[in-house]
Amino acid sequence: MISSCRKAAVLVLLLAATTVEALSQQTHRSSFYADINTSGPVYTVNYDGIFHQGEKVSYAYHIGFHWLHDEVGIPFGISLLTGAENHHAEFSLTLMPYVDRANYLFDEGNISDKYLYITPGAGYRFQKPGGGLFLRTFVGPSILLDPPSDDFWNMDVKVSAVFSFGVGYTF
Repeated sequence: MISSCRKAAVLVLLLAATTVEALSQQTHRSSFYADINTSGPVYTVNYDGIFHQGEKVSYAYHIGFHWLHDEVGIPFGISLLTGAENHHAEFSLTLMPYVDRANYLFDEGNISDKYLYITPGAGYRFQKPGGGLFLRTFVGPSILLDPPSDDFWNMDVKVSAVFSFGVGYTF
């Protein structure tokens, strides 16, 4: 008789094989790009994947990484895309947990400063259906939540304007 662990492993392998097969049939929906921002972390490196492509509206998710000296951020979000062919209007919402002085995050007497950036935005995306050059730009407010370490719900909220420009490659 096959043990529960082996059954779970077989199920995971079957699910992974099905997912790989489905993804291999969906061409040119993935992009890697670098983003430059005017508010918050100066840059992020990101992966973007379109998970639903319709005739008029498509949906994509993105996840990225920022690391500079001892600052670390992990942006993730979702986008609604309109338009066809190469040119798209884009409406997105991005959340980014961010840690300043990350070197001290797990030390006793933690002096790291933790933030959460919430960035809704509207912009333009150039992404060819056949792959190649990827361009993305958007504007919007950047909402910074800065909780004190001793009282999470007593947050300082700061709002600033953000402009972002991204360039990368779609495959």
